[in-house]
Amino acid sequence: MGSEPQPHFTVAKNGVQISIERTTANPSGNDAGLLAYRSVNERDLDVADIRDRQQNQLPIRIAGALRAKMQHRLDKKNGAGKSYWELPHVAGRPFVLAIQTFHEHGSLSFSNVGVIRYLYGIEHCRSWDNEGNLVIETRRVDQHKYAEEEIPTGFFNLEGSENVSAVLWTNSGTVPKFTRMAITGPYPDEDVSVVRFGNMIDHDPNAHLPLPFAFIVGDEEAPTETWGTGANLFHNPRAKHPAPIGLFESVTDSTYVDGVYSDRPKADFMPIMSISNSIRGPGHRAVAERLRDEILNEGIESYMKQMEKGKSVA
Repeated sequence: MGSEPQPHFTVAKNGVQISIERTTANPSGNDAGLLAYRSVNERDLDVADIRDRQQNQLPIRIAGALRAKMQHRLDKKNGAGKSYWELPHVAGRPFVLAIQTFHEHGSLSFSNVGVIRYLYGIEHCRSWDNEGNLVIETRRVDQHKYAEEEIPTGFFNLEGSENVSAVLWTNSGTVPKFTRMAITGPYPDEDVSVVRFGNMIDHDPNAHLPLPFAFIVGDEEAPTETWGTGANLFHNPRAKHPAPIGLFESVTDSTYVDGVYSDRPKADFMPIMSISNSIRGPGHRAVAERLRDEILNEGIESYMKQMEKGKSVA
């Protein structure tokens, strides 16, 4: 709804109107050959570097995009200009920034950990008690430093950020996602089989590793995918005009209240990251079944090894 050119979207539901401005986290320089959809980065062999990029480079890239939108001014011909939330059709209502990461090769493979780290300025550390139960400790983070760049953390603590009701993030607002939704919905294709595989949230409160998954899209036992699958709405605890919890039916609501971070998922299937492999030609179904089984067996084997390693460390 809405005919105003900015922000990008104005939506209404159950008597609530929300304005949404979208943006992307981009590389620091001009990289014409950037392949965010690529499943891996040549640097991913270095686990320590993956962790550093997730915890610091990704937040720095997100920070630049979010701060630019927060500081942007419109209608400057009449003076200093107005912020998005000062526009007449936005003022007094929730205002949301939507972001997706396109800052490096394979950047869509990153989970929301770096996003949580920057927005709230926190990190989660795991340990086990004497009974072997998982204990999660929340710690404050002061800054993000990667290469020559360094920024303070905590977007929702910045002056002016109280005007941003929430940040909507996903790593799956992609062509493969909407292809999968089309195949399982109004546009089935008997000439193609799509294998989706990756890792997902384990809802066991004692779990410390994601679960592997692999399935053929559209199969009866495959989980249902909605537009909000894989998306988080990170609510600003300081928001002047909070976005209602549960307004987006299939999006996970994420909150940080009184020092406690929590997710409110809307479905059991919560993918962290995934890859889709489309198979065409004669016998595509049989090929897809073999691929699914191979990937799932390898994923389970890797999962078990990591579990044993974790136990030995604990």
